[in-house]
Amino acid sequence: MAEAGFMYLLNSDIDKFDAFFFLQEEDIGTRLEKVIDKRGPNGTQLSEDEYRAEMFKIRKEIVNCHGEMVLFMNYSNVNYTGLSKILKKYDKRTCGVLRLPVIQKVLEACQGVRFTTISRV
Repeated sequence: MAEAGFMYLLNSDIDKFDAFFFLQEEDIGTRLEKVIDKRGPNGTQLSEDEYRAEMFKIRKEIVNCHGEMVLFMNYSNVNYTGLSKILKKYDKRTCGVLRLPVIQKVLEACQGVRFTTISRV
């Protein structure tokens, strides 16, 4: 019964992480698409000064998105490390072997969503 309760809480927290990651990925992807659409092939011709100002804004937005993606990846790595340590400690206390199967399950669930979103961006 204790393992079932632990797994319920663990899966609940993993679902929270996944929901947060998904929302962040979608937000970053949407913001980058807006930047691309703003001055795509159908954009109007700008004067040189307007062009420079617009390019500065676009570069700034891309740099901001990149910075957020780096922070997002670091946050993801911290969560992965934390999950791994929690499972290691649980396995040590219970003489169980949950760590590897749970980590594999989490990684398999993440691959499709994460790589699709990152490729799209």
